[in-house]
Amino acid sequence: MKSKFLLLLTLILGLVGQFTIAQEKIVTGTVTDQNGLPFPGVNVVVKNTSYGTQTNYDGEYSITAEVGDVLHFSFIGKKLISRIVGSSNVIDVEMKNSAEALDEVMVVAYGSANKQSFTGAAETVTNEAVTRGATASFETALQGKVSGVNISTSGQPGGKSNVQIRGIGSISGSTQPLYVLDGVVINTDSNLRAGDYRTGSTGYNPLSTINSEDIESITILKDAAASSLYGSRAANGVVIITTKKGKKGETEISLGVETGWSENLTEENLINNEQFKDLWIEGQINQYIQNNENSEYRRVYADNSLYSSYQTQAVSDYTGIYGTSDANSDWMDAIYQSGTLRKYNLSARGGNENTSFYVSGNYFDQAGTIIETGMERYSGRLNLENQAKDWIKLGVNLSVAKSERDAANIDGTYAGGLNPLYMARVLPPAAPIYDPEGYGGYADL
Repeated sequence: MKSKFLLLLTLILGLVGQFTIAQEKIVTGTVTDQNGLPFPGVNVVVKNTSYGTQTNYDGEYSITAEVGDVLHFSFIGKKLISRIVGSSNVIDVEMKNSAEALDEVMVVAYGSANKQSFTGAAETVTNEAVTRGATASFETALQGKVSGVNISTSGQPGGKSNVQIRGIGSISGSTQPLYVLDGVVINTDSNLRAGDYRTGSTGYNPLSTINSEDIESITILKDAAASSLYGSRAANGVVIITTKKGKKGETEISLGVETGWSENLTEENLINNEQFKDLWIEGQINQYIQNNENSEYRRVYADNSLYSSYQTQAVSDYTGIYGTSDANSDWMDAIYQSGTLRKYNLSARGGNENTSFYVSGNYFDQAGTIIETGMERYSGRLNLENQAKDWIKLGVNLSVAKSERDAANIDGTYAGGLNPLYMARVLPPAAPIYDPEGYGGYADL
């Protein structure tokens, strides 16, 4: 009996011990920086869960956790700190700077600056982010990657882009930023600036001649720092493009091949041939009543004989124009196609103590989702530097490109006979699209 009692007591104590270990408790503490000052806004999260909190203005926090849980303390530009919850209810943490954040260098208007010491509003985008999207022009790949920058395009291969940094900076003037490629301003004339509406509704985008694979980084200056060198031309911000250069070491050869396709995902429900015919005849009847019956619609609609005579005449007019058979033309479907993309890139990069080089060649071919639209580009780049003497460095920064672009007049606000999207919406489904005897196999409208 005594042994059974001891066994039962042991089981009870074991269960109590497990319950004590697994029970939750409130963990508090203070987070400071390297100078010992309170650090507000630090994220405190229980590892492998979505449960967390932030430190307050005094750097204090309070979180519910279990013994054995791991608390993660994180903040942008700081190292991730991990602490295991033990028997103590207080865990104090000192945040330390991240070496990667301190060493990051960005190219700015007046040279380069350490990210930690730079006081202006700027963001840097790396080559990986730029080349991730298969686009003809690099700036379209920046959409959603830089805060405060809004980018819109027509969707046409090589079409113009509308880039706005921190909103619209002018009502009547240009709202586009200034582009600087390896220290050289692109299109300083506002009438020719990339993406500006003054270039025309099918304006050519000079940025599409730049191969995104050749870009090392892009720095976007958003505030007054943009005007430190370029003055009023940088009123809408500056986009600084830095291309790849050679580096000391064994020659690196890269070959890239990309292929893909695109489809139009927009569905527009337009009226069919039968609906168009009914509406056309009804409109023609109303036209007759307006011209011949002094717009007395109520009287004519009440007179079956008179209404039938106008109806018969309207049907005859319709068949005289569109014939007796229904064409059932889908004009929207006729102007859309499956877009294709082919991209080939070959580059070499290397150098020694005195000479470094980067050379590349690129072929880009993209067919748009609207028929007869697309872009084909051949481009090449050579960046060569040589330390000829201790006091002199020689270099070549050369870029060549040849491109051909087929564009539809849909980039601007023009709505007329040259805009295929506009015409596809207004042309009647009763009109045939194709005619073997017509010009180019199309019906004569």
